[in-house]
Amino acid sequence: MGKLTGRITEFLGQWTNDRETEARGRAEQNDPDPEAPVPAPREPVVEHEKERVRREHGDLSG
Repeated sequence: MGKLTGRITEFLGQWTNDRETEARGRAEQNDPDPEAPVPAPREPVVEHEKERVRREHGDLSG
């Protein structure tokens, strides 16, 4: 179920232009444990994904 909810969360982030939500969805999809809870916004894995999302979208401002 983690992969499905991760995809939904990533899509919602893309749709609303919310980089943090998109990153949380990606981090959830990458978690090998399907029963793992949704990662918190300040977890290192989310911060890493957020930087990747920002680079991909060309959003390099603060």
